[in-house]
Amino acid sequence: EVVPSKILGEDICCGNGLFVTRSVSTHELLFSIGLTDNAIISLRTAMKDVDCGDALHELAQSKTPGSQTMALAGWLAKTRIGDFIDGDRVTDDVRVSYVRALPWT
Repeated sequence: EVVPSKILGEDICCGNGLFVTRSVSTHELLFSIGLTDNAIISLRTAMKDVDCGDALHELAQSKTPGSQTMALAGWLAKTRIGDFIDGDRVTDDVRVSYVRALPWT
């Protein structure tokens, strides 16, 4: 939710982003985003995946150093590869949208 006194738009010298339409005070809340479990990417997200969650859960529970990081990285890769296969399908899943926004190059 963006506070009504603020606007999203383009500035001639500064590019795209959030630009205020009035002076703001230090520590003033400019906008807030309500987070739900569906908007958070975590190890839990990876382990709940329908396609590979069980395997990623097994990997995360192993005693291998970095196994939890590897499991999350595996989910990120699986999600990105799925986009290549499906041709950037339309989705309401904000986690997939986030993965699409990551700098992959």
